[in-house]
Amino acid sequence: MRYALYFEFEIAELKKAAERNEKIEADRAKNPDKYPTDVFPPQGHLFGKPGGFYIVEGTKEQVFYYLQSWVGLKKFRVEPITDTGSLSKMARKAHNLE
Repeated sequence: MRYALYFEFEIAELKKAAERNEKIEADRAKNPDKYPTDVFPPQGHLFGKPGGFYIVEGTKEQVFYYLQSWVGLKKFRVEPITDTGSLSKMARKAHNLE
C-alpha cells in the first residue's frame, strides 16, 4: 500500500533531525525489510513552519516502524493512497452498478 507522509518539525531541531536521519538511513541500509520504500522522495521547505511530504510504499507495520523512528523530532500526518480505478470498481459494486 502507498502512503503520503506529511511532516513538520521545529527549525531549532534541524541538526538533531539530520543526525537522526543518518542513523535511520544506516539502519534502513542494513534492514531494508523493516522500512517502507520511497516512491516519491521527500519534498519540503525550511520557511515558516518547516515541513513537507513524501510518498512511501510498504506495509502498515513498516510505516509504523519508520514513524516511530522519528518520535520527538517530526510530527506526521499519514494518508493512505488508493488506486482510483480500484475505488471506482468498489463504488460501482457497492451501489450495484456492475
